[in-house]
Amino acid sequence: MLIINIFIHRDKFYVLMFKAILYTKNMDIVVYSDGSCFQQQGVGGWGVHMVIDNNKVVDFSGYSVCKTSISMELLAIAKAFEYIDSFFSHIDMINLKVYTDCDYIIKLIRKKEKAKRTVMPIKDKTTKRNKRIIFDICNSSEKFASIEWIPVKAHSGIKGNDIADKLAKNAAKRMIKD
Repeated sequence: MLIINIFIHRDKFYVLMFKAILYTKNMDIVVYSDGSCFQQQGVGGWGVHMVIDNNKVVDFSGYSVCKTSISMELLAIAKAFEYIDSFFSHIDMINLKVYTDCDYIIKLIRKKEKAKRTVMPIKDKTTKRNKRIIFDICNSSEKFASIEWIPVKAHSGIKGNDIADKLAKNAAKRMIKD
């Protein structure tokens, strides 16, 4: 199994260890994303754990100023999509499975799919507050051959989700220390 570690600083990806991924026409990617917000400090972190074609693991995280954990959950998904677009734009068909413990994003995506819209209706306060990142997620999701959104229960022993959670919390703690 190939392990790739990524650190993100000021929205730039830094690859700590990377081996070339062979060119292929199809790729299956499993994404586990999580966000964490320490509201009293106004600091948040996000984490992404990916498994690419069942044998390559990519972990990365980052931090930001935040008001709610939902903004960090959304940022984790957006960063995962950004990473995939940056490193795998040459792949013809990318099939994604996105595991998230954020019910909000699952409901939002299902509402969009049900309405068969390309843009998200902005109605509630949370959606208005995060409309830019929701727009980015919706735009990015159109590039993939398929996306399966899978809700998971937080802290339930699902390995990938637990890794993403730890990455998010550690990233937020890094910002507090800095």
